[in-house]
Amino acid sequence: ATKSINNVLNSAHLLLATEGMLALKKYGVQPSTALEAINGGSGMSLQTTRLPDNVLSRKFAYGFALGLMRKDCKIAGGLVASQTPSATLIPRVVDLLGEAEAAFGPDADYTQIAQLLEDRAGATLG
Repeated sequence: ATKSINNVLNSAHLLLATEGMLALKKYGVQPSTALEAINGGSGMSLQTTRLPDNVLSRKFAYGFALGLMRKDCKIAGGLVASQTPSATLIPRVVDLLGEAEAAFGPDADYTQIAQLLEDRAGATLG
């Protein structure tokens, strides 16, 4: 149970960081510049420190399969649904992982969930 919540938090952080960087890029702020500031402040997370190497670089190669991440996150989604049925954020993360898996396949790197948001925004971070 704890591993599944850990992985859904990991995925959520990546999705949040990507969404924020896409908004900043469209506003005119370069993602690399924004991440330098964020990673020196209170918004820093493991995902904001990994974004340059895995998303901005276009490598999408952290080394963990999207299908496995989705499997773990679905477990977290079930736990959350049974214990806190009013939750909205974790179920949305699980849905986005499912959409990314449908788009990129289960063997894609889980960091490609960022690419799903890029495709929707019509912009890339790299």
